[in-house]
Amino acid sequence: MKSVMENILIKQLLSHSMINKVDIELLAKQADNYLTIPLALVSEEILTSQQLAHFCCKVFDVPVLTVGELEVARLELADGKCLHSALLKSQADFMREHQVLPIAQQDQLVTLATAEPSNYAVQTSFEFNTGLHVDLVFCDPIVLQQKIAQLLPLLQSTNTSAKTGTNTNNNLKGASQLNPQLVQPVTNLEVRDSDAVTFNQQDDRIISYVEKILKQAINQSVSDLHFEPYENSYRIRFRIDGVLINKGSPPESLHSRLAARIKVIANMDIAEKRKPQDGRLKLDLDNNKHVEFRVSTLPTIWGEKVVLRVLDTQGYMADVSQLGFETTQQQSYIDTLSEPQGLILVTGPTGSGKTLTLYSGLNFLNSEDRNISTIEDPVEYHLQGINQVQVNQKAQLDFASSLRAFLRQDPDVVMVGEIRDLETAQIAIKASHTGHLVLSTLHTNSAAETLNRLTNMGLPTYNLTSAISLIIAQRLVRCLCEHCKQPELNIPEQELIKQGFSSMVSADIPNVINTKLSGITLYKAVGCRRCNQGYKGRTSIFELLKPNEKIRRLIMQGSDALDIQTEAMQSGMMSLRQAGLSKVLQGITSLEEVNRVVSH
Repeated sequence: MKSVMENILIKQLLSHSMINKVDIELLAKQADNYLTIPLALVSEEILTSQQLAHFCCKVFDVPVLTVGELEVARLELADGKCLHSALLKSQADFMREHQVLPIAQQDQLVTLATAEPSNYAVQTSFEFNTGLHVDLVFCDPIVLQQKIAQLLPLLQSTNTSAKTGTNTNNNLKGASQLNPQLVQPVTNLEVRDSDAVTFNQQDDRIISYVEKILKQAINQSVSDLHFEPYENSYRIRFRIDGVLINKGSPPESLHSRLAARIKVIANMDIAEKRKPQDGRLKLDLDNNKHVEFRVSTLPTIWGEKVVLRVLDTQGYMADVSQLGFETTQQQSYIDTLSEPQGLILVTGPTGSGKTLTLYSGLNFLNSEDRNISTIEDPVEYHLQGINQVQVNQKAQLDFASSLRAFLRQDPDVVMVGEIRDLETAQIAIKASHTGHLVLSTLHTNSAAETLNRLTNMGLPTYNLTSAISLIIAQRLVRCLCEHCKQPELNIPEQELIKQGFSSMVSADIPNVINTKLSGITLYKAVGCRRCNQGYKGRTSIFELLKPNEKIRRLIMQGSDALDIQTEAMQSGMMSLRQAGLSKVLQGITSLEEVNRVVSH
């Protein structure tokens, strides 16, 4: 039932009252008997082919292919007039499994017939596998199944040669032409001669394939790329807006060589497969821009898993006003940044947007009359006018040693990438006491827990009460797609109370007139061609704890995080949960997304 309910087409049909819950229950029972959801819908007589065609044309904005047009296309495909036969051969299994049929090609654009234009994962997988762009057309699911079944035997006789390596380069038709200098290592480490001989540096196909993957990741705003080997398969996944999305499998002939190729261009030891390694590579783009990747390898039982983190050092730097702060939160952050000294801590799990929040603060402070220095691991953005230092353990340049050096450099503002140990914490506290503004991060779940974490490190409570100016806890939530989000109707009032809406204060929430539960409108994710999963982009939710006299007294007494949290909320602090619900009330995100990120 869950997989059926998560299907974008089913969500859209349900929201438009084309099907009901009884139909969904039937589909859940019968789904395994059909290759696709559209086949199940038509075969079980829940919808007619005409109804499905009209709906997909209207909702997903795709043209409808007639039976006559499909028959002409099929005959041309069989004769090899429309497409290179290698493309069809290489994608035969994909066509059968996903019930899609390429019917025309012009340059790098392929017209792909499908009965499920909402399945964007299939579209992106086809583009990923072939290097071509796809234009979708709707086709009757039963007719499409019949035509694919008729066409595949015509390809079978020559499919063996395609699988064994004949004309393998045709798989990647449309991938950009290889520039030998396009993918470069960042550091000056040397690749051993023996490694260079072992790996075929002239293998254009593997180089082009890796280049294509990296460019796709950049175009789709990916934060991390995962290359994962398994016993009988290989999976590539992209993390987009904080969620991992399967991008399919590379051609079988490349499985064992992807990790080696990535290690070569990242200047890593390709002979060492038993230990984890770290490296970096740089991809030069056509617009005189480059993007760096941090590379990490991990030996698994089926081979080396490789993860690349995208480091867009030339990326756009957000203004404080664009981070997602509520009105009073933003003003509190700006006021604290404007103070001449103190310690500002940003906390949250990895990937919660802490670095961007710190950088936006540095951007706000950056001026000719301030000396600003940062120590980072790694430097993620390049900021003009700021002295940025990268951690170098081999040179014994860590957070603590750099911070000590900064204090001899006449600083006004200092940023420390992370407070990881007592020594770094002590120096940061000392700097904030001696007339410097210090910004840093910690890994805790809430603002109040940060104080307990610092005391557990060994810092005296009297140091914390005088040093800490502001603690910001944050998370990232996905934004609803403005093109397809839809209101959720008939939510029981008891459920709204359970979710915490009764505690909201409307004075700090834009576009909310009152706090009566009967007047609340929530929106849900649906999914369309512009967004894929119903979400597009992310924003932050924040919890700001600014110690007052009562909170400082609790810190001195060694009170636990719960007592400090309670006092802070009584003093007007908006919790992470409330900040998330605020975004829900504004129609920015969904309740489902907030529940995914923040507990009740």
